[in-house]
Amino acid sequence: MAHTTVFAMTLQEMMDEHKLNQVDIAYALGKSPQYINDVLHGRRDPLRTDQLIRLKHLYHFDSTRLLIARAWSLKKIDIPATASLRQVERAVRGLAMKESDPQLEEVSR
Repeated sequence: MAHTTVFAMTLQEMMDEHKLNQVDIAYALGKSPQYINDVLHGRRDPLRTDQLIRLKHLYHFDSTRLLIARAWSLKKIDIPATASLRQVERAVRGLAMKESDPQLEEVSR
């Protein structure tokens, strides 16, 4: 059974803030609107890092916020409710180094 993820809620908030819909995001990423719908309803994993970078460049999305939501939804990091922004940022940088992914490093800047 699918459920809404932290990533899905964060992506939807950004889409709303920028007055974008699923078709806009799908077109930007070369995906179908159904694919984006599935991501937003937790039936698919969060978007990949390269896709987050594309949304950052095209729509000026807050890629750090999306990366944190992605990592949390994939259970790569655990963020306690009392964590400070600095602690969260350190967790994201640590994840980028741990995975040795230059794209993660670009997003976490």
